[in-house]
Amino acid sequence: KYRAHYPHLNPPLSKSLVVAGAILHDIGKLQELVQQPTGADYTPVGRLIGHIVLGRDLVRAAAADIPDMDPELLLRLEHIVLSHQAVPEWDWNFANCWFRTWPCSTVES
Repeated sequence: KYRAHYPHLNPPLSKSLVVAGAILHDIGKLQELVQQPTGADYTPVGRLIGHIVLGRDLVRAAAADIPDMDPELLLRLEHIVLSHQAVPEWDWNFANCWFRTWPCSTVES
């Protein structure tokens, strides 16, 4: 559906990439937060680094174990993880690729 609306995209929008990004966009919260009897609390690395960069690091580490991982695909997945909150004030470079991160930022809102 989106390919018909955005035929100029190169590479074309990938449904698999958008789904992977939707699943992995908050994966860094696994390291950012720790469960306490009274609820979740931030870990030291969570306070200092945050789930967005931690998530990118987890994706990179997992991709390193995949033989023949396409570097361009990894770059686009990293972009989704890093920019899914789509807040320009945080200086994330997402303006040119909003169509990949839109599903994640919409869910976040």
